[in-house]
Amino acid sequence: MNAIELKCRREALGLSRDALADTLGVAEKSITRWEFGKNPPRDWSWIDSAMTRLEDYRERLVEELIAETLRVHEQAGAALMLTYASRGSFYRWLPEMEEPDMGDGIAVIPVELHRAATAEAARRLRVSHGLHAVIEAVPTPQEREGAGS
Repeated sequence: MNAIELKCRREALGLSRDALADTLGVAEKSITRWEFGKNPPRDWSWIDSAMTRLEDYRERLVEELIAETLRVHEQAGAALMLTYASRGSFYRWLPEMEEPDMGDGIAVIPVELHRAATAEAARRLRVSHGLHAVIEAVPTPQEREGAGS
């Protein structure tokens, strides 16, 4: 692994430098330095391993989103897909994403990864199944609580 590969893989996952830094549990300036080839890490292997696990997780998530959307909406010709507008909403609804069991090197699952997976699932549904999926935000916990009163 090298600087440009890290940048390519980060961008393919839909992650900002800040989001990747949070995910790996490092400072954002470390990601910036690594991507510009300044002060590279002594060992790229843990980063490569963490990126591979994130890529595999994203692919599984895309496949799960497609399967669930087809199960619920295939006959309609259109579908609604939900994702999270903010990190706060994501971690409030899915607290397990703040402490995922994905092995060393992955501190959190970022909301940006979920949004990128949702967009990719919507694209694949459109291209492969002719199903147009509209993406909307999951209501924030506050919006949901207000609807129940």
